[in-house]
Amino acid sequence: MSSSYISFRGPVGSKLERKLTITPKKDYPFTIESVKVRKKQKLDVVWKEVKTDTSIKYEFLIKNIQEIPGSCKNTISVNIDSKYKDQLVIQVGGYLSAQQPNKVKKIK
Repeated sequence: MSSSYISFRGPVGSKLERKLTITPKKDYPFTIESVKVRKKQKLDVVWKEVKTDTSIKYEFLIKNIQEIPGSCKNTISVNIDSKYKDQLVIQVGGYLSAQQPNKVKKIK
């Protein structure tokens, strides 16, 4: 997994998204059975399986859709069919500031 923690920081309403790749190791193969977001109203998660001639990887696009300023904390649970571990957990956190109005300065 490219990261087990995703961080968002920026104003509410701005495009805040992160990409994440999960690549099973050759000695520890698995497939994804399901993906669940704890607070669905705050994150949009889309994933796809990408196959090559020699491997499989999973690409995730994680978008923040929280519309209220403040801290954001969430968990993405990835259920897998591995005999070693049945779930991968991705923690999501960050802070969303109030959107600042565009200030126009008067030219003197």
